[in-house]
Amino acid sequence: MSALTACGGGSSGAGKAGDTDVASISRPAASAGSAGPSADPDSGRPQLRLDGSEEEHRKLNNAWVSCLRDHGVKTYTKGSAGAEWIFPGVNASDFPAAAKVCASKQPLQPVETDPKKNPHYADDFREWIRCMNSKGLKVVGLPDNAGWNYASTDQPANSDEIESSCRLEAFSAKK
Repeated sequence: MSALTACGGGSSGAGKAGDTDVASISRPAASAGSAGPSADPDSGRPQLRLDGSEEEHRKLNNAWVSCLRDHGVKTYTKGSAGAEWIFPGVNASDFPAAAKVCASKQPLQPVETDPKKNPHYADDFREWIRCMNSKGLKVVGLPDNAGWNYASTDQPANSDEIESSCRLEAFSAKK
């Protein structure tokens, strides 16, 4: 434990009653032992934006999955030419060496959709589910608010668009 003391200074009238100078404490410089990598495992990872385009999300996802593929993880591709999405064909954590090498490329989900960072996550999630259902995309939220399932196999042709617009509307609403 260390004690911090501070003295005011820099004023020609130091020590007089009524001085407005306030002592300040500056943060100590990092010691040579703490100059290593950040303790935050997410440091340096790409961050998806809630209002980011599908193209931006696709490029970041594909960079990560391509890295996994280059390190032995089976993948598959969906989508039309020039707009393909690459997905891991298995759980990437089943390949710990590849997962570790590629971890810095794995995109973080938008901050607004992270329950640990958004104090209104549960309310926003419920609003997302309500919005999708109101626009014809019939879904049921999971009890822990971790995701949702389709309520039926009969879904609108623009279900991806509905999901995306409702997600943006629900999670970006000002509280």
